[in-house]
Amino acid sequence: MRVAILGLGLIGGSLGMALKAAQIEDLQIVGIPHRDETLQAAREKKAIDEGTTDHLKGVEGADVVFLCTPIHLILPVLEEIAPKLKKGAIVTDVGSIKYEIVSGAEKFIPKGVFFVGGHPMAGKEIS
Repeated sequence: MRVAILGLGLIGGSLGMALKAAQIEDLQIVGIPHRDETLQAAREKKAIDEGTTDHLKGVEGADVVFLCTPIHLILPVLEEIAPKLKKGAIVTDVGSIKYEIVSGAEKFIPKGVFFVGGHPMAGKEIS
């Protein structure tokens, strides 16, 4: 199984480390951060198996794609990567808002790709 994590901040990086800790057989984790420095840090912490800063290259062949970018980037990134998503892939996000993301995702997700709105349940009740 190939899992792409787009955004390797606190949530995306933690997700990568949790997946690695689960020791799932034949799991390949691809990290896709915005900066090379983040990619290097994720490799050092063993949160990913491979990585790239190229969104399109990173999601190619992924069975599951986690969108762990800031909320305002989720839909623009989804629109960008949509043509590269493989048929049967599952795409989810870790944004805290759902209506806008799910309704927007419906516009970009190709037929045969499945979007499931997620929520990290992380952070505080106070901004």
